Amino acid sequence: MTQPSASAPVYVLAAGGTGGHMFPAEAVASELKRRGARVVLFTDERGRRFADAFPAD
Repeated sequence: MTQPSASAPVYVLAAGGTGGHMFPAEAVASELKRRGARVVLFTDERGRRFADAFPAD
């Protein structure tokens, strides 16, 4: 996985706190991070249970 640099693009993903939203967002975030981007996640209270495993900065 490539480490993001200060000039790396930042992507903001928004996903509701259900698996139907979080799992696709996780796949997208993983690929963006692999390409060297920074990823930020916005979610609701239900999504907090996924936060520790989510590949975001």
